[in-house]
Amino acid sequence: MNRLSKEDLAQMNRDYFQSLDKQKLVEVAGNLHKLAVEQLEKLEQNSSNSSLPPSSDQFKSKEKSGLHDS
Repeated sequence: MNRLSKEDLAQMNRDYFQSLDKQKLVEVAGNLHKLAVEQLEKLEQNSSNSSLPPSSDQFKSKEKSGLHDS
């Protein structure tokens, strides 16, 4: 199982994991970890750290400072 598909992920439940021998379980866990890292890296990409254009940047709301005018 080199690349996980939607179908692969859909079949992965508690029973599936319990049915695996230790070596296969470690392999599947490694693939899931790799997928999680890839997805996190994609989420963190923006125009300043990749070749993406600025228009592709996700706008995030600015955190409010602790100062309030009373």
